[in-house]
Amino acid sequence: MNAQALLAKLKQYPLAVAGTVIALIFLVLLYFSSSTVSDLEGRYTEIETELNTILKNNENAVGLEQELTEANKLVEELDERLMLDDAKADHYQYFLGIAETSGVSISDPVYGGYLNPDEKGVKVDTKEFAQIEYSLDISGEYQQVLDFLYGLRTGKYFIRESRLALSTRQDANGPVVEAEMVVKILSKKKEVKKTDA
Repeated sequence: MNAQALLAKLKQYPLAVAGTVIALIFLVLLYFSSSTVSDLEGRYTEIETELNTILKNNENAVGLEQELTEANKLVEELDERLMLDDAKADHYQYFLGIAETSGVSISDPVYGGYLNPDEKGVKVDTKEFAQIEYSLDISGEYQQVLDFLYGLRTGKYFIRESRLALSTRQDANGPVVEAEMVVKILSKKKEVKKTDA
């Protein structure tokens, strides 16, 4: 069959030729757009997942504002219970107040220093807070000493005895308990100034 015979056949059935050409064009377009459809399906799945996450977060957010308010209040209360290093007169008054309430005799509290966990070579119990250290010497009856220790533990500040030595002696009024202790009080951290090496 030559080219002229083929052209004659095509002219004889123009509708079939046009339909075939359109079908071929449609198949080519369908082939190239199929990757776009799968991309859109993937994006639709991602958006649907994000929407579900947003809806779950919205459900979980019920009462969140109240919980945040309560959490902020607790943080403020915590901050109030942290001893400030610069207020040494307040520290002395605090220890003297507990001694007076419990009935023990106390010698002047000895400031042992400010321990910042961000400074090199400083070992503290927590990395979140600094500690202030004091040495305290008290004496009194057994129950008075216990009351003083209880007052330290349940008072305004977060205090822990890191060393406690008890001894007894006799005086004219009966047995006297003497306690030598080192206490550590949680404090706010100060910013450490970095030096160029």
